[in-house]
Amino acid sequence: MKKNWLLILFFVVYGVSGQEKYMASIPTFGFPVTNNVFYYTKYPEGFKVYANCNSAETCKNKYPESTLQSILSSKNFEWDQSNYNYKIKNDPNRYETKSKQDKNLVYAELLNKIMFETNGHEFAIIKYTITTNNKKIPICSTLIKKNNQWFVYVATRTMAKMYMMFNYLSSSSIDAIFMHKKTNIKSLDNQIEEIYASGLLDFSKAIYSESSEMTREELEKVIDPLMTQQYFGMNK
Repeated sequence: MKKNWLLILFFVVYGVSGQEKYMASIPTFGFPVTNNVFYYTKYPEGFKVYANCNSAETCKNKYPESTLQSILSSKNFEWDQSNYNYKIKNDPNRYETKSKQDKNLVYAELLNKIMFETNGHEFAIIKYTITTNNKKIPICSTLIKKNNQWFVYVATRTMAKMYMMFNYLSSSSIDAIFMHKKTNIKSLDNQIEEIYASGLLDFSKAIYSESSEMTREELEKVIDPLMTQQYFGMNK
């Protein structure tokens, strides 16, 4: 119960160690963002969501983070399916395994989030890791709000650029881009300056940039290290 209250408190009074920012952008997303404005959040360091909901009704899915908590906590297929805006595979063994896990060793650590509205719907993209029995896995989820509840959503082709940025870049690189920070990685810093050359974030340049040529050493610093280990086999 205490951890549930900590999650709720985060939305009432934002943690002093986190960062948040409303941002105007040049409309180059490939889809119409309402007012060309989005909301970026860097979660406080070590912000964790545990699998401690007793039912779907307890989690309620009123926030994107609540939906992730509900997924971690789900004890059966029906509960799990209620968190998604699409059909998922029914794997009974998964829920049997989850029932035997120590709840204190299963959690999501939230890193970065962007929220925006398009075509009358609110969306969120969250970068986070899932830890199960001391094994950490990189995850990125797109969520949609419907009827005051949030559901995991398959990113459309038009949202692919934004999703890929959150999925593959490190948390610190994402934060540098959205908060307009220096990183001491020359090629990334040049790219960030190019992104903000007009005074507003030009999202197309966040993916395709004239300054995007990077050395292998720089690339290893910019890409999420868990992604490089899991999918690319790049080791320092």
